[in-house]
Amino acid sequence: MLTTIIAVIIVLGGLIFFHELGHFAVARALGMGVSTFSLGFGPKILKYKRGKTEYALSLVPLGGYVALVGESDEADIPEGFSKEESFALRPAWQRLLVVAAGPTANIVLAWLLCWGLAFGWGTPVLLPQVGAVTENSPAARAGLRPGDRILSVNGQTVESWEAMSDAIARSVAGTDASSSCPRSRAWAPPGGMPTLAVLFSASPAAPGAPKPPAPPSA
Repeated sequence: MLTTIIAVIIVLGGLIFFHELGHFAVARALGMGVSTFSLGFGPKILKYKRGKTEYALSLVPLGGYVALVGESDEADIPEGFSKEESFALRPAWQRLLVVAAGPTANIVLAWLLCWGLAFGWGTPVLLPQVGAVTENSPAARAGLRPGDRILSVNGQTVESWEAMSDAIARSVAGTDASSSCPRSRAWAPPGGMPTLAVLFSASPAAPGAPKPPAPPSA
């Protein structure tokens, strides 16, 4: 339970930090004054001041805020800041950019995380492996067994179930080819479709399992 709570606080804190960082970065890039950058609400646990801005870690980790000069009242200019740094006195397009920067930062963070996970762990791919073979079907007569992995169809190497399906669809559409290997079979789908040359690797046979039938003779 405690681990879950800590994990939620860390994840939520990270999202809030990047959200507020978006507001902060754009405001500073446009020359607006920022009096406080706080992660969390309530009493400040840790704080330090750099330049004109106070950076703080507050007690309640359920939010955060960036206090812009003149944000609530254009006449409220803290000591050390000038009217030129007031948020309220800036053009509407600049204020809009600052407001939109927070959600934009979260979108960019999500995009970076997705790409990082994709490059780090990859994406799941369904292998072209036989799960079951219907008795007396063309695949069964060709010698396919559950567990066999399809390596190529009509000479085209396939590395995923989707690629195998596409290769079969193209072949059935009228492409004929051949392939050879220590274990390959040619089988014809029902309905008079073109013959497919299928190359596959054998699954380990169970003890006492019958040998696959030989391909039909020409």
